[in-house]
Amino acid sequence: MKAVRSLLALDFDKKGEFQDIVDLASKLCDKPVALITLLDKTKNWMKVRSGINIEAMPSKTSFCQHAVQQDSLMIVCDASQDASSTAMNW
Repeated sequence: MKAVRSLLALDFDKKGEFQDIVDLASKLCDKPVALITLLDKTKNWMKVRSGINIEAMPSKTSFCQHAVQQDSLMIVCDASQDASSTAMNW
């Protein structure tokens, strides 16, 4: 958690390399939303994003919270139909 807190303090450049990576991921995967997120005990911080303007959400309603609890790869093809997203308003 100490490492996450130190990263949360950083101001990621919205026009820098991380944004380029997120934009490329969105384009390559042909998906409208791509994110680089940090998860702490209470929130999912969307530090670099494409296609969404939400900066943070409660960790209990984020995909990241579900993903870190998995022992295997988590793939969500359609968030509006995924059982793990029932607490979210899509």
